[in-house]
Amino acid sequence: MELSIPVKMGVLPLVGDIDTRRSHELMEKALTSAVDLRLNYIFIDLSGVPIIDTMVANGFSNYQRHAYRIILTKWRKL
Repeated sequence: MELSIPVKMGVLPLVGDIDTRRSHELMEKALTSAVDLRLNYIFIDLSGVPIIDTMVANGFSNYQRHAYRIILTKWRKL
């Protein structure tokens, strides 16, 4: 007998500069959508963000710990 568990994932690619206000707005909208869509995970792709300051990084980290299953990625071409 084969068992399977559906896993629903969302991907949020970010592009451009991100300040604390924008990161907060993005995360609030992403989390609301994740609940509405019943997602298990949100992958946030930071490849298009040139610089991530300490306040923004801390904000993302807080969401990771307290709100949802969030995976942050930042792929760069080698």
